[in-house]
Amino acid sequence: MHTEEKEMVGFRRWIGALAVLALFVGRAAAQVSGGGGASGALTCYATVAVPPALRAEGMTENIGDIVVSCTGGSFLALGSAIPTANLVVSLGTNVTSRLLGIGGISNASEALLIIDEAGASVAKGGSLVPLVPGFGPDASQVFCGTPQVGADIGGCQQFANTVNGLPIAVSAAGGITHGANVFSGIVSGNQVTFNGIPFLPPVIAGTQRVFRITNVRANVSGLGGGGLAGTTQLLASVGFSGNTPATVIAAFIEASLSTVLRDAANTANLSSSGASFNQCSGLSAPSGVAILQYTESFGTAFKLRVQPTAVYNGQSGSPVQNVPGTIYNSESNFVYTGAAGNGFESGLVDYGTRLKATFNNIPAGVRIFVSTTNLAVNTASANTPAPAGNTSISSFAVLVSSEMAPDSNGLLPLLSPTTGVNGSPPVTGLTELSISAGSATAVWEVVNTNPNLKETFQIGVWTQYVNPALGTATVNLSYAPTPPAFGSLAGSAASGSLPLVRFADTSTARNLLNIGICQGGNPPQAVSVSPAAGSTSSQTFTFTFSDPDGWQDLDVVNVLINNFLDGRYGCYLAYSRPYNVLYLVNDAGTALLPGLVLNGSGSVSNSACTVTGAGSSTGVSGNTLTLTLNMSFGAGYAGNKVMYLAARDLEAGNSGWQALGTWGVPGAPPTGPAAGGVTPARSSGTGGGTFTFTFTDSNGWQDLGVMNVLINDALNGNGACYLAYSRVYNVLYLVNDAGNGLLPGLTLNGTGTLGNSQCAVTGPGSSVDGSGNTLTLTLNMSFPSSFAGNRVIYMAARSNGDVLNSGWQAVGSRTVQ
Repeated sequence: MHTEEKEMVGFRRWIGALAVLALFVGRAAAQVSGGGGASGALTCYATVAVPPALRAEGMTENIGDIVVSCTGGSFLALGSAIPTANLVVSLGTNVTSRLLGIGGISNASEALLIIDEAGASVAKGGSLVPLVPGFGPDASQVFCGTPQVGADIGGCQQFANTVNGLPIAVSAAGGITHGANVFSGIVSGNQVTFNGIPFLPPVIAGTQRVFRITNVRANVSGLGGGGLAGTTQLLASVGFSGNTPATVIAAFIEASLSTVLRDAANTANLSSSGASFNQCSGLSAPSGVAILQYTESFGTAFKLRVQPTAVYNGQSGSPVQNVPGTIYNSESNFVYTGAAGNGFESGLVDYGTRLKATFNNIPAGVRIFVSTTNLAVNTASANTPAPAGNTSISSFAVLVSSEMAPDSNGLLPLLSPTTGVNGSPPVTGLTELSISAGSATAVWEVVNTNPNLKETFQIGVWTQYVNPALGTATVNLSYAPTPPAFGSLAGSAASGSLPLVRFADTSTARNLLNIGICQGGNPPQAVSVSPAAGSTSSQTFTFTFSDPDGWQDLDVVNVLINNFLDGRYGCYLAYSRPYNVLYLVNDAGTALLPGLVLNGSGSVSNSACTVTGAGSSTGVSGNTLTLTLNMSFGAGYAGNKVMYLAARDLEAGNSGWQALGTWGVPGAPPTGPAAGGVTPARSSGTGGGTFTFTFTDSNGWQDLGVMNVLINDALNGNGACYLAYSRVYNVLYLVNDAGNGLLPGLTLNGTGTLGNSQCAVTGPGSSVDGSGNTLTLTLNMSFPSSFAGNRVIYMAARSNGDVLNSGWQAVGSRTVQ
């Protein structure tokens, strides 16, 4: 036997019992078309057309509307009182519909029973066509204000009448005004009872009597597992009191919220120990800690307070949400102003879905900031702008004042930013949380959502501190509100004072940030640039820096691209990690130009270079920070440049300037002697290798007189590997350590050696070759470990008789280890 058949048999039992009790006598007609063929025995069955997915974390979840449809039966005598019965819905958990105290009955609730789909006709915004105009779905919704007795004696009693042979229920014997058709249910534990429901058998073939039960809420927290993978059926039994009920599937329950902690850059999950910070590395401005991710497991887990329209937004307190049978993808269900009490209306909740972060064990002296909206990517992202219009389906959530503060009519209890980051003026508003006994809470309300997609909301967390205590702060991510904002026992039952909606806290604490003991003596390092050599007018460079105390300990990192270590008339950049702002020094080297937030837009420039926001970014991991810059060089900045890097940490530790690459900015072809370049242009290691130096002369290679190579950390012949090659005599000279005299020369004939404290050149493997306008000098070189460091390779060339000179050109770099 099919489920529907089982339900029908159950209803036959209790309808048969009612007939035995003579509750249904006389003649009556139906108000809703549909049902079986010929009239006959009274038959009813129950359905939930679309059992909804309920959140397993929810304590006040709306189950599916239960529809009881009846056909057949006998007519009632005209003018006779319509018999009544009590209809009971029972769940396997507490009913938590809001209590309204209607008619002085404290547990009369927002759960409603609507007869014959009142208010669902085409004329009233629905889709049904009435059999009798002004009745059934075409009737106005009239509330019975006596929930204790309903339509029984002493209540909103109803009487039988007919129109064109079709029976109708009227408010007075012989009248033509329809009676009450909306009834409030009385909640007790796991049951809601609708007392004194008038039952007018439909009788006429092709018609049916319909009883719709809506706004029944249930505490389904903890009811997960079983059934389909990840789901549990919520069963409801429906029947008249004293008779065998039918059982229907009222909903499916499944866990609806998954949460993840991501690092501040949102490139990886946050370490299980949390983001690491150094106790002695004071943060003078908010620094990114993590991204909190909240993801719904099904598209309708995150809901607005009401379903928005072009007229009002999703936080409205006066929605038109009252057509029976309509599915409203909102926390509110069927909103009916006719049933009100305790300051509430039936079906209308206090707010949309709220997401909570509970911070605990915050070390003393640590301040916590959160973004006032969800963010697109990471802590460098700007606040998500409020969507235009009321019916946008883009994801948007905002920070609110507390877990249970209600929305007003279309307005939210917002928390305003207290500071900001990412630029000047800042584009990301932050609110500092109030910390009490090491704990703080932040709550965001979903105010825009797409019910057709599974959405993820990303929230940023920042910290700031001076001399904090050691320790590890944790965070729990959940829905809101949860206990202890209200008592767990009270919140799991129906209430006339607690807000809707409510949730159980199923979260677990995870490490968010840890303040580690000061290590000291660990200065940051300038690591590398890629590419480290080349010649173009535009290039995307990646500069890498590290800090033994973690990337969060880095404060400012610098890049200087110039002929020499001089900030004047150069491309001199400073990146502030705490503020995520890149600054460029002006041409005179005396002041910073307005900063560029690295958020993918804008640009900053002087006469030497331009950095474009698009294509520029930062990345962090462990001890490493990478700064990727989309750069171009001015037409007047041609020549060979050294790329210097430096890093400073929050304790003022400094790497010092390090020459880690060279770059040629193209210009006009040189006239006379020129330094062509060195291969390899970038190298590192112990010992040495073979280097090939290329010189050119527009007057032919024979015009070259003396060629120089200088390898040092600056253009200084003192304590350097300083070489001079005389083409005319084919002799290579090396300057002494003091830089004031030449050592005995080495004829490049494949024998002998030449050396000082900085380098040595071996005759075997060294050679010279001339062709056309080019002279190639190949030297087999080695460097002692005492010369360790980042060195620049300079070259220069003079013509015969010193008539013309190329000047010194930085053409390569070597890290001697």
